Order: sequence, then structure tokens, then C-alpha cells
Amino acid sequence: MSGSSGDTARTLILIGLVLQFLAVVVLFLVGLAAVSFLGAIGGVLLAFAFLGLVWGVLVYIYSYSPVNEGSYEDARTPTLVIGILSLLFGGVLPGILYLIAWVKIRDAIEEEETAPFPEHPVYPPTGGYTYPTVAAPAPSPPLASAGAPATPARFCSTCGAAAMPGAKFCRGCGAAIL
Repeated sequence: MSGSSGDTARTLILIGLVLQFLAVVVLFLVGLAAVSFLGAIGGVLLAFAFLGLVWGVLVYIYSYSPVNEGSYEDARTPTLVIGILSLLFGGVLPGILYLIAWVKIRDAIEEEETAPFPEHPVYPPTGGYTYPTVAAPAPSPPLASAGAPATPARFCSTCGAAAMPGAKFCRGCGAAIL
């Protein structure tokens, strides 16, 4: 799962589903009560309750499940369509939650794209990240010219590179030569 945006999208979709199923239960109970008193109107309410149940299953399959699995690209378009259709057909609060979840899905996709190494976590579960060590090449003594007095060899204390006579800074790493 991505970061907090993916978690937020999953939570928003789940809250929208819970609200939607609560509305289905209320419609079903009112429809059952209305069938005995009002007949056809109760049947219409029961039909709407059934459609709401089917709609909730579709939301679960095409929006919640992919987000829960971290497959944000698969959930992006269905969540937008579900949000718009929910707004148009009476599920105002779930529709708003689905549209906000769509924005968070988009944010989660952007977070995945901008992660430094998406396939490798920055902080693996085994501990902090350690950088591989690179062995410095063995320093070679400076060559003395024929007939010139030999000067003592100096080496960089940071990287071990040979320092030129009279040099104040290492030409390998830029550290001060002591």
C-alpha cells in the first residue's frame, strides 16, 4: 500500500459503502412495511433496496478491492464513475466520499511515481539502510626524481590518496591535508 493517501482512499470508500448499505437496510425495512399497506409503493422501495445492494457490491468489487490491494490505477476510473453516479441517483454523502477517495487515489498514484525506489523501500523492515562500502585504492608513494632529495610521502587521512608535495588539499576528495 502506498502512503497515507492510499489509506485515506480506502477508508473513504469503506465509509461510503457502510452508509450505502445502511440506506439499503432502511429501504428494505420500509419497503417490507409498505408492501402490506401500500402494495406497489412497497414493491418499488424493495426494488430500490435491491438495486442499492447490487450497487454496493459493484463498489466493493471495482473500487474498494483494488484500493485495498494497492492497485490504484485499476480503481481510479471506476471510483470516479461510482462517485458521479452516486451523486446523480440519490447517494449524496457516499457520492461525495467516493469523489474525495478518487482524489486520494490520484494522490497515491503520484506518490508511487515520485518514490525514489518504488520496488525497494527506503527503510527496509530489517533496519536502517546501509550503504555499501567501497575499498579505497592502496596509496602509492610519490616518485622521487633522480638527484632530488626525497621528501616524505604524504597521504590523505580521509581517502588515502597520495598527496602532491606542498598540497594543502587532497585532489581525490578535497579534504585538508594535515
